[in-house]
Amino acid sequence: AIIAIDAQHRITMFNEGAERIFGYQKSEVIGRPLDTLIPERYRRTHGHHISNLEMGQRASRLMGERQEIYGLRKDGSEFPAEASIAMVGRQDAKGKSFLAVLRDITERKRAEAILEHHARELEQRVKERTAALEAEIARREEAQAQLVQSQRMEAFGQLTGGVAHDFNNLLTIISGNLEL
Repeated sequence: AIIAIDAQHRITMFNEGAERIFGYQKSEVIGRPLDTLIPERYRRTHGHHISNLEMGQRASRLMGERQEIYGLRKDGSEFPAEASIAMVGRQDAKGKSFLAVLRDITERKRAEAILEHHARELEQRVKERTAALEAEIARREEAQAQLVQSQRMEAFGQLTGGVAHDFNNLLTIISGNLEL
C-alpha cells in the first residue's frame, strides 16, 4: 500500500494496494485523518513517530529501518504491517507531507507463529526423547553393574569351590594316613 498524508496528517493519496489491504475505497479516505487507518491504542505513538520525523534531519527512514506497526481495516480488524515513511517535497506554507509504504505481513506472522509452535513441539519431543534415552542408559548401566557383580560372584564361587576341593583332597590324604 502507498499512502500520502499532508502536514495535518490527512490522507491525500491512497493507491489500489491500500484499498485491498484496508478495505476502503480511495473516495472514502481521501481527506480523512490518518488515524482512520490506525488502531486506537497505537494512535498516540504513531503521532509521536510522525512528529519526530518532522523534526529530524533526515527526510526518511532507511530501507532497513522498516518498522512493524498495526493497521486498522474498514471492518475493524487489525493487521500487522511493515511500514517505511518518507517526507516528500519541501516544507511550504502547508507544511511537510509524507509518503508511507506499507506491506501487510499477516501471512508471514501466521507462518512464524506456526513455525514457532512446531519448534516448541519439536523441542518438547527432544526433551522427552532425551529423558527416555537417559533412563535407558541408566537402566543399561545398572544391568551392566549387576552382570559384573554376578560374574564376580560366579568367579568367587568357582575359586572357593576349587579351594574346598583341593582342601578336601588334602584332608582325605591326612585322614587316610591317620587311619593307617
